[in-house]
Amino acid sequence: MTDSDSILIGEMQKNTSETVRVQLTTFNGHHLTDLRVFTKYDSTGELGPTKNGVSLKVEQLDALIGALTEARQRAVTLCWLADPSSEPGARVVPLRHGQRRTDGGAV
Repeated sequence: MTDSDSILIGEMQKNTSETVRVQLTTFNGHHLTDLRVFTKYDSTGELGPTKNGVSLKVEQLDALIGALTEARQRAVTLCWLADPSSEPGARVVPLRHGQRRTDGGAV
């Protein structure tokens, strides 16, 4: 994988003009997990990355997943989120390489 390559793992709609993408990428020889906000450009209608997001070394994935799992459990305890056993919540939609997004762009 070169620094310009990335593997799209999934995406979820943030609002009408923004999407959050989860990607695996390489930058300066480091393998990273990138969670990034993409926005729809008015001029072209295509999605492009913003500065909003975070890139973490893939070795930090387990810690991130643990923290997100704890956040989900606490949100359920606080009644901010339905119990996952009774109602599925929003989830990242995994996309396969070459699959088209709903806005028509290639993955």
